[in-house]
Amino acid sequence: AREIQRAMLPSSSSYVLNNFSFNSEYMPADKISGDFYDRFKIDDQHVGFYIADVAGHGVSAAMLTLYIKQCIESRRTIDKNSDLISFPSVVIKYLFDAFNGANFKVEIYFVILYAILNIETGRMILCSAGMNTTPVLIKPDGEIKEIQLEGLPICKLKDVLEFDYVDTFLNLEKGDKMFFYTDGLVDAQNIDKERYSEKRLYNVLASNCKEPGEVIRRKVTEDLKEFIGEKKIKDDITFFVIEI
Repeated sequence: AREIQRAMLPSSSSYVLNNFSFNSEYMPADKISGDFYDRFKIDDQHVGFYIADVAGHGVSAAMLTLYIKQCIESRRTIDKNSDLISFPSVVIKYLFDAFNGANFKVEIYFVILYAILNIETGRMILCSAGMNTTPVLIKPDGEIKEIQLEGLPICKLKDVLEFDYVDTFLNLEKGDKMFFYTDGLVDAQNIDKERYSEKRLYNVLASNCKEPGEVIRRKVTEDLKEFIGEKKIKDDITFFVIEI
């Protein structure tokens, strides 16, 4: 199961396309993970990426991450013969409907954030399905801006609750970077049961605001490992940095 899941992840933690770069860290709490992420070229102007966190751990959670990947790949463009791109909200709604049409148990659910970035203009479109962490914009002067998003987790509530997924638009400027992560990062504890916390994470991001994305990824990883010491993480940790 671990080998199959690893094979479905991006082959490299670092990805560069023209003036766009993507650097990621993936730390399963066990041999297999309920966290999942992907990034992909849509066309010469656009890249897509997402980060997901399935409730629970183990083989069942890992299998669901592969289901997520399959659904998104089948809907990220309107059809295979068209160059048109589906907005993130359309992809997330498709994922929600497909999940509710399958025979999953009601206690199974997951959260996900999906985004598309125009690497020429810097325009980003994001949609969240209950993602319980806030993506952050890192400005060149060290300012950290939280990008507030709302959305219903992907769950078995279609027959109970009416809900529309919405897109959020963001324009990135030269020198800006974006940081996405799952809650395993900020909830990681040291031997004294203290949380790593958003505050400590933001301090690392701000102090390295002018560094390339790969350096930021490495600095966060090093600071996290220094904080937790020999203590084993209890939840999966995934994060990545993007920049133009």
